[in-house]
Amino acid sequence: MKLNKLYSNKKEIFEDIIFNSDFNVIFAKVKKPKDSSKDSHNLGKSLLIELIDFMLLKSFKKGLFLKDNYNLFEDFIFYLEIKTNDDKFITIKREVSNNSYICLKIHSQGYQDFRNEFDSFWEISNISFEKAKEELNKLLNLSSIYPKWDYRKGLTYFLRSQQDYNDVFQVSKFSVGKHLYWKPYMAKILGFNEYLIEQKYSKDNKISEKETFKLQFEETVSIDPQDFDKLQGVIKIKEKELEQKELKINRFNFYEKEIELNNSLTNDIEENISEYNTQLYRINYDIDKIQEALNNKINFNLDEIKKVYEEAKIYFSTKFVNDYSQLIEFNKQLFDERSKFLKIKLEELNKNKTEINKNLIHLNTKREEILSLIQDKDSFSKFRKLQAELIEEKTQLINLKKELENLNHSDQIQKTINKLIEQRDEIINSIKEMIKNSNQIYDTIRYNFNDIIKDIFGIPAILSIRINGEGNLDFIANFVKDEKDLIKTSEDKGNTYKKILCAAFDLSVLITYSDKSFFRFVYHDGILESLDDRKKVLILKKVKSLCSIYGIQYILTTINHDLPRDENGNILEFNDKEIVKLLHDDGNDGRLFKMDKF
Repeated sequence: MKLNKLYSNKKEIFEDIIFNSDFNVIFAKVKKPKDSSKDSHNLGKSLLIELIDFMLLKSFKKGLFLKDNYNLFEDFIFYLEIKTNDDKFITIKREVSNNSYICLKIHSQGYQDFRNEFDSFWEISNISFEKAKEELNKLLNLSSIYPKWDYRKGLTYFLRSQQDYNDVFQVSKFSVGKHLYWKPYMAKILGFNEYLIEQKYSKDNKISEKETFKLQFEETVSIDPQDFDKLQGVIKIKEKELEQKELKINRFNFYEKEIELNNSLTNDIEENISEYNTQLYRINYDIDKIQEALNNKINFNLDEIKKVYEEAKIYFSTKFVNDYSQLIEFNKQLFDERSKFLKIKLEELNKNKTEINKNLIHLNTKREEILSLIQDKDSFSKFRKLQAELIEEKTQLINLKKELENLNHSDQIQKTINKLIEQRDEIINSIKEMIKNSNQIYDTIRYNFNDIIKDIFGIPAILSIRINGEGNLDFIANFVKDEKDLIKTSEDKGNTYKKILCAAFDLSVLITYSDKSFFRFVYHDGILESLDDRKKVLILKKVKSLCSIYGIQYILTTINHDLPRDENGNILEFNDKEIVKLLHDDGNDGRLFKMDKF
C-alpha cells in the first residue's frame, strides 16, 4: 500500500500532490528569514499528515483542522489515490460537508483525475463511513493483519507526527486507554502469537471483576472471612444449647395443661359467662317491665265525671251511669287477671335470675382459678423466659447460618479467582516460553533495526521484550555500547535520538514485511530537526538505500534550515523530483492551502 496522488475540487487553493513511489520530501523554504512576522513552521507541512489521515477515513471530530475550521473547508472535496500491493489503484473521494459518506473507485491505471466525475461514475458511491472502511479493508487486503485488525489499527506508526515520537512502540493514539488496545497488535507485528497476549488481558479483566465483586459482597458480611472455622464452631455450640433449652421446656408438666386451660378459658368459660350475662340482662329487663305494669292501677272516679257534666250543663242520664259502671267493673276484672299472670311470670324470672347468678359466680370463680394457674410467677415466668430465649437464639442461629452461607459463597468466589489466576499463570508461562523461543520475523526486525542504527550512529541498538511484574509485555528499544556490553547508553533519552529510534523501528518493520501484504509507506514529520549534519547525511543515505532495495515509499517534512551540510559547509539540497510539495513563507501561495492562516 502506497500513496499516489492527493488532490481536491479547489485546485486554485489546494494544488495536486503527486507522490513518488520511493523518496518524497515536503519542503518548507524560508525566503524571508529577517521578517519576524513570518513563520516557516506554520505553512501546513504537518497538516498534510492530518489530511492524509482524514482521507484514509479518520473520524471527523474535534482536533482535526477540517473540523475546527469547518467554515473554511465545508465546500472542499478531497481525493486520495492509493496503490495496492497487487498493483491496482483505489481512489477515495470524501467531502468535508458530507464526510460520513464515501465514494470509492477501483482502476488499473494510476495518477488519474476524477474530480469532475458524477456519482454514477463511482463503483462504490456514498456508502456510510463504517461500510467504507470495511470495503477499503477488503480492497487493500493487508493480510499480515487483516481480518484480525483493519488497516487503521497500525496506521499511525506510518503517519508519525511530532507527538508520535515520544515512544517507539506506543504512538499517541494509544497513550490514553488500556494496553490491551495496542500490545497484542505490536506482538503480532513482531511475529508473536497475539492471542496469548489477549487471553492474558482477558484473564486480568475477569480476575479484576471477580475481586471487585468479592470485595463488594464481603462488605455486606459482618464476619471476617478468616473466622470461617470459628463461625462453624459457634453454630455447633448454639445448636447444642438450643437442644438443651427445648428439653427444659418440654419437661414443664403444665405446659400441655396450660394449653388445655387456655382453650377451656377461651372456648368454654368465657363463652358461657358471656351467654349468661346476656340472659341476665334480658331477665332484668323483663322484671323491670312487669314491676312497672303491676304498679299501674285502674283509676275511674264516677262522681268527678258527673261534676264535669253538671258544670257543662250537660245531661248525665241514669242509663249512661249504669253502662259506665259496668265498664269499670269489667276493666277491674281484666286487670286482676293480668296482674295474676304477671306475678306468676315475675316469680319465674326471679327464679331464673337466681340460677343464672349462681352459675356466673361459679364460672367467674373457675376463671379466676385458671388465671391464677396461668399467671403463676414461680413457674410460668420461668417457662416464658425460656421460651423467649429459645426464640431469640433460634433467630441468632438463623443469622449465623446465613453468615456462614455468605462466607461459603465468598469462598466459592475466591476459588473461582484462584482458578483464573492459575489459568493466567499458565498463559504467562506460555508467553515467557514464546518470547524465549523468539521467531523469524522478530529476529529479522531486530537485525534490521540494529543495522539502521549502526549505519547512522556507529553504535548498536537492540529491540527487546521484557515480562513485567504484572506478567505483561514491555517493549524496549535501546542504544547499547556494543553487542557484548548490553548496558544501555543515555543517548536514547534525548528527544532527537528517540525520533531516530522511532524511524528506525518503522523502517525495520517495513523492510521485514516488504515481501508480504502490508503497509509500504511511512511519513515522518520533522525527522531531521536538531540533528547533527553528519547524522542527517547518514539518515538520508540510509533511507534512500532502503527505498531502492525494498520498494519502500518514504515521505519526510523539513525546512531549509534543517538541510544537511557537507564537510565544507555546503548545503546538500534535495532535487526537484524528490520535492513533491514546496512550501514557503512569502505569501499565501507558499502555504499548503493558499489562504490566510487559520
